[in-house]
Amino acid sequence: MRYRSVLAVVLIAVVFVQCGKQRSESPDRIPQADTAAIHRDFVRIGTFNIEWLGDGQRDRVDRTSQDYRRIAEVIRQAEFDVLGLQEVENQAALDSLLKYLPGYEGFVGTHRGQQNLAVIYRPASVDVRFVAVYLPLAIRPERDRPGLLVRCRSGNFDWLMMIVHLKSSSRWERTPAKRRLSRKIRQQQARKIVEWAHEVLEQGDEMDLIVVGDFNASPQSRKDRTLQPIVQDTVLHFVTFNLKSCKYRRKGSIDHILVSPSARKRYRKGSARMIDLYAQYDPEVLEKLSDHCPVAADFDVTAPDNDPVTKVVTKER
Repeated sequence: MRYRSVLAVVLIAVVFVQCGKQRSESPDRIPQADTAAIHRDFVRIGTFNIEWLGDGQRDRVDRTSQDYRRIAEVIRQAEFDVLGLQEVENQAALDSLLKYLPGYEGFVGTHRGQQNLAVIYRPASVDVRFVAVYLPLAIRPERDRPGLLVRCRSGNFDWLMMIVHLKSSSRWERTPAKRRLSRKIRQQQARKIVEWAHEVLEQGDEMDLIVVGDFNASPQSRKDRTLQPIVQDTVLHFVTFNLKSCKYRRKGSIDHILVSPSARKRYRKGSARMIDLYAQYDPEVLEKLSDHCPVAADFDVTAPDNDPVTKVVTKER
């Protein structure tokens, strides 16, 4: 009788262990959200181009649930509080990612083709509100991507943020004339970003400005000078200026974070970094993640806010 009791206990233990193992290995297992407020003296802001993040219908990059979960794991491990995204097809595509990011929310802010801008964030640490689609960035309205404006607040720090994806010089532009046109458009977009920053600061309602995104050029480049309107500007500053590409090691990064002078004072020196996916994953895995790497920077949220009481009124989505 005693032998049977011991055997029953052993069997129950084995079943318990096996069930636990199955749950941990399930590709559709969703991590539990930590709904408690996140108390840190800084906010982590970033940008990530997730290369053709689709909704599962005729996608350019065919991804499985495991691939979405890997992308989510990259974001979760980096502990982003707010992250600007590029190349998101629609809200369904974003929801496929958010499914594996409990504790995060997000929305797609532009709706043109399959490469749209979006933002995801942790409500426990930051409040994010839609402001507007910034149309002047679309130099050719029927073809170029506009910007996405959002207002954010974490602790004592509130800022106006623009998410961008500037004109690329793609391999499909096989003639010198087409390549020159792409560079011309990108340079015009850089000027529009500078003009926007100066206009907002002159209005005096908001002093903290941040621009994140895929600039499709490096501010370090001596050959491609399309970002010089920003580099030479006395207001905007690349906190990510010195970052190198994770894909092309000898070249400068094209994914960046820009800040106004007030926001620069909150920047934590040395915090700008790239999460190097190429050092973490094999090529066949990278094909389903992205051809870009996330970029992050930390900003203090404890110093008093320096903006006037009046704020820019946001528009309802």
